[in-house]
Amino acid sequence: MFSLGVLLYELLTLKRPFDGANMHEVMHKTLAGRFDPLPSNISPEMRDIVAALLSGDPVRRPSSSRLLNMPICKLFLSGLLEIVQTQPAFQGGLRESISNQIQETKRMLATEKRQIQRALEESSGTSVAASTMILEGATPLSETIGGLTIHEGTVKKQSSDMVWKKRYLCIRAELADGNTVLDINPKFKSLDMVLAISKETMEQQCISTPFTELEDAFPVPAKYTGCNANFVFAVAFKTGKRLSFQTKSEVERDLWMEKIQEVLGIDDGEG
Repeated sequence: MFSLGVLLYELLTLKRPFDGANMHEVMHKTLAGRFDPLPSNISPEMRDIVAALLSGDPVRRPSSSRLLNMPICKLFLSGLLEIVQTQPAFQGGLRESISNQIQETKRMLATEKRQIQRALEESSGTSVAASTMILEGATPLSETIGGLTIHEGTVKKQSSDMVWKKRYLCIRAELADGNTVLDINPKFKSLDMVLAISKETMEQQCISTPFTELEDAFPVPAKYTGCNANFVFAVAFKTGKRLSFQTKSEVERDLWMEKIQEVLGIDDGEG
């Protein structure tokens, strides 16, 4: 991980992180983790990653799984997968090979994260069925569409031309036959993310995406939104596609991510 930090620093600055008049000075700086700060045009998230990787204390350096689970790395992995899936330079066996490696890495990270969460819940005695938790406060969606609304709200969606447009977003659940919201661990017939121009027009036109096609939700630093927008989160598809949404506050953004990840946890567990 230290070597990765050195490589990133050199790529970002075109110089070595540790330099000196002689080998003794270089070794002293390396052991102390003392290097010139990265340029101010580098995002705070990337500066934090490089600083952690170049720490003089090995314990403070992140593991590979912890690094790849950081939001900025999730964004880069998702972007890499999208490039591989869509660009002509990646075709045939090469596209399939790289895509499979990225997907396998993501599956490994997701599995490891779930194992850690379950271990923490068991050790603290707070383990609760995820499907029970997400149904708290659920309300009927509509007579026409049916199902339950787990979470809903108005957000701004970033279009392909980088324009933010107001949209209605909700997480819809349909319980399997014979299951009710009062069940301790109900089963679901479907779990979908529904996007519409507004709640009022949802019954006439909406886009419903099964959670089986989704992979993750993570915050997007303002620097990487293309317009320095705050409170943005991305919903990543298993294909590498991403949808970016902007909320009114950090709290609202984090709540959306929490709800989406809770549903993904159910889907992963049952799939």
